[in-house]
Amino acid sequence: MTATNDYFSDTAYKEKDRYKQPKERATSEFSSSEQDLRVTRLPDYIACNELLSKESMDVVRLFNFNDGSFEKKIGDFNVWEELYWDTSRNKKSLWRNLKIVLVFFSVAAFIAVLFSLFNDYEGVKQEPESLLVFFVPFIAIFIFAALEKYSKASNLIKFNRRTGMVTIPRKGKAPFIRPFAEFVPYSFYHTVLMGVNYHMYLAHREEEIGAKNLDGRKEEASPLVDWALLVQFMDSKQPLPDVPLYEPFRHLDPTTAEYDIKSGRPERYWRDFELLEVMEMHVRSENKLREFNMSVTPKKVSFKTMQWPSIQRYEKKERKISIAT
Repeated sequence: MTATNDYFSDTAYKEKDRYKQPKERATSEFSSSEQDLRVTRLPDYIACNELLSKESMDVVRLFNFNDGSFEKKIGDFNVWEELYWDTSRNKKSLWRNLKIVLVFFSVAAFIAVLFSLFNDYEGVKQEPESLLVFFVPFIAIFIFAALEKYSKASNLIKFNRRTGMVTIPRKGKAPFIRPFAEFVPYSFYHTVLMGVNYHMYLAHREEEIGAKNLDGRKEEASPLVDWALLVQFMDSKQPLPDVPLYEPFRHLDPTTAEYDIKSGRPERYWRDFELLEVMEMHVRSENKLREFNMSVTPKKVSFKTMQWPSIQRYEKKERKISIAT
């Protein structure tokens, strides 16, 4: 038995599993709230390979310390085994969002204090306790920051590469756990202050339940990238997505390690880039995503276009075009 067979369970996802599933229920058979999430059916295959457009630049910044801090910070989460989507019931995210809101209130309070001092200095001098209002948001920020730091992430949607299972938390019920092959990709949008944001929704074929990606973007093709990342991450027969996040851990996944040996992929392909170089790649990928034509049925893209050495050839080509223009 190979190391790969020892590592992955019998339920681990493979692309062929998707085509053995029963026909999915018609969207019209679900409730109106579920239909609002199942707006646009995405293709089952990979159609957009601009994975770098969704990569957090915080990951790349941590690389630049080159002191193992990234591996230490991320490694505890076993990111090469399990991918997570946030939910509105994750307390850690709740404290973080409240902290962000209070930062804006603090700025407003600071401006208000300056305005009061400028226009009514004598009044403020007579009632200095009125300035205490200024410190309230800052105190709350420190409290929420501490709560965020010491709270454990909870109620997360989990995609397990080793088992092929998707875990969706439910309020007051046991988590909904099913094989990845039973889910189908959709996209939906909602109105925000500056327009609309597009999100991916991974819906179960038969049950009225799914996983909603809260990380929305203004680009209509954004859910296609979410799906490309997810389907490659879950496929035990394919290497991990070749993005900076997974590079330090590629050797821990047998399929990926085998692919890297055969392809001759450098161990530090991403980590040897300068921060500015990766940021430029990130911007180019975002531009490509923005220009992606959603008015026609997208063509199928091979996973090889998202792996070394294809990504190296692609970046060299794009760099030449960028310099020429």
